Amino acid sequence: MRVYPPIARRLGQEGIVTLLLEIGANGDLRGLAVRQSSGHAVLDQAAQQLARNAVSALRGQLSPPGESRLEIPVAYRLDR
Repeated sequence: MRVYPPIARRLGQEGIVTLLLEIGANGDLRGLAVRQSSGHAVLDQAAQQLARNAVSALRGQLSPPGESRLEIPVAYRLDR
């Protein structure tokens, strides 16, 4: 579940974080990096935690044929 960091919400911070994930053949997260920052460290950190949680939750359900590299955008937008 994506959580909008309260401090970012209060400060009106928005942006898109592009993450690069490396998933091992066993489903473990082998690498995680911010490919493109949102411009706000708190949003970048929240996106990384979201990816860690998602991979952990899906570990037993996914059976990749080998190692995988994924580029995933995570958008943080405030409803106005």
